[in-house]
Amino acid sequence: MSALDLVVAAIAAWIAIGVLGMIRPRKGLKLIRALFILGAGVALVVAIVALFSMGQIAQTIVLPLGLPDLPFHLRIDSLSAFFLLLLGATAFGISIFSAGYFRESEGTA
Repeated sequence: MSALDLVVAAIAAWIAIGVLGMIRPRKGLKLIRALFILGAGVALVVAIVALFSMGQIAQTIVLPLGLPDLPFHLRIDSLSAFFLLLLGATAFGISIFSAGYFRESEGTA
């Protein structure tokens, strides 16, 4: 599996985690924290993949999304790997912090 395939899978996992967060039960504090930790794990995978992609040959993939005559092109090279490393590291820290930020009594009316 190439680095670009792993990044696309991580983006799909982040979208799935977001959807799970929206359909969660109202009192599911443990589920919310688990989703934050799962999101942090995905962010860590993105950061690690980006770290190992720096300095490698550029990879390109064309997804069947977008306009009919203009498909969606994705490319990972050293510059995009650097920004993915920043994104993954930042998202990891934010997700870990956010898991403890949501408390039982906050946000209840």
